[in-house]
Amino acid sequence: MRWTDLERTEHIYELHLGESIEVAGLGRMTLVGVKPAPLIDPNKFSWLPGIEGKDGGGSAIYFVLEFEDGVKACHPQDGDCPRF
Repeated sequence: MRWTDLERTEHIYELHLGESIEVAGLGRMTLVGVKPAPLIDPNKFSWLPGIEGKDGGGSAIYFVLEFEDGVKACHPQDGDCPRF
């Protein structure tokens, strides 16, 4: 995972399923699931019997984040996020 803090310092972390890490300036993150993209694009082979084309197919990660003291989620529509 790549994390850039408010001082624009980049941090690189290696996440393992089920393990927690401390993310500098953010909090404790635990990876709880992954949904990888398909290795083979089914749309390229949809002409084959039994293979159906599909929309989307990007990858996703699922994690639990416990913020450090003083850290909170911000919402751009409320105007409370830092501007760069």
